[in-house]
Amino acid sequence: MAVNIYTCIQCARCASGCPVIFGNLNIRRLIYLYQLGLKSLSEKDSEAIWECTTCATCSLRCPKDCQPMDLVLELRKEAVEKGRLKESLIKALESTYLFGNPWQERREKRIDWNKELNVKVVRPGEEVENLIFICCTIHYDTRFLNLLKNFFNILKKLNIDFGIIGNDESCCGNEIKRVGEEGLFLELKAKNEEIINKIKKKR
Repeated sequence: MAVNIYTCIQCARCASGCPVIFGNLNIRRLIYLYQLGLKSLSEKDSEAIWECTTCATCSLRCPKDCQPMDLVLELRKEAVEKGRLKESLIKALESTYLFGNPWQERREKRIDWNKELNVKVVRPGEEVENLIFICCTIHYDTRFLNLLKNFFNILKKLNIDFGIIGNDESCCGNEIKRVGEEGLFLELKAKNEEIINKIKKKR
């Protein structure tokens, strides 16, 4: 395991600040079990690692820089590699791989909201001062439409030149990485970087 669990002094500062401490996940206990030589998780602990919100409070509070959250991420990565995932999570990962988003929505619908807002879509080789990358949730959840409207209206009133990538944009991969699917995260990162690097922009 890549995480250095042996710096932990079992002070419990990680657990005392954890927002899910009253659930099944106790990060201090988990580290202690691995310090004692635990080789594999119990069924209960295998479920508990998915309760972690990855807020990193435990890592920030740790006086020995143990990075407890990294243990959870390592265990999730192991679960992904062994296929020990809930059906809902498998569907989200498959959707991200196929369509570039976890919401099981087709890529062609990514900027359907732009029919109303008419924001400039910047293609590879074209130029824009500010290129804006938009979260998958904002693309597909209509409840965020007013947020987009207000954000873009502010930019327009400030005479800021901006544009978006459009349907070619893929998930940023942040949550994919936190789930433990490192390979898919790197693939998404590479796809987005390739597109972004082909667009002439200042920022």
